Amino acid sequence: MANILIVDDSKDLQECFSALLSFKNYTVETASSGSTLYNAMLTFRPDLVLMDVKLRAENGRNLCSHLKQSSGTSDIPVILISANPELLHDYRQCSADDVLEKPFGMDVLCEKIERLLRFKRD
Repeated sequence: MANILIVDDSKDLQECFSALLSFKNYTVETASSGSTLYNAMLTFRPDLVLMDVKLRAENGRNLCSHLKQSSGTSDIPVILISANPELLHDYRQCSADDVLEKPFGMDVLCEKIERLLRFKRD
């Protein structure tokens, strides 16, 4: 099954996403900052990244832009997550592949993941 990297500075959300996605047979790793994100990109090699827009010291949109501009990570789908719809409405400016507005249903999350992974395989 696919590798999914969750980038969020909330341990509770990391654990919630990890439990759900592991139950769905995904291999999951977590990161809480830009430095742990870049380390995980090298060691874990995710097939998809779920990234919160508002991290403590960093902006998920900027991190997404950097991933999408790097030749080694530009093909990895990124879903941006936020409770503030204003931070998601122009997500294509940072080259994100999709967005999720909090709160959301886990079925919606899984559908978006599957769609992006299918698109990546094709």
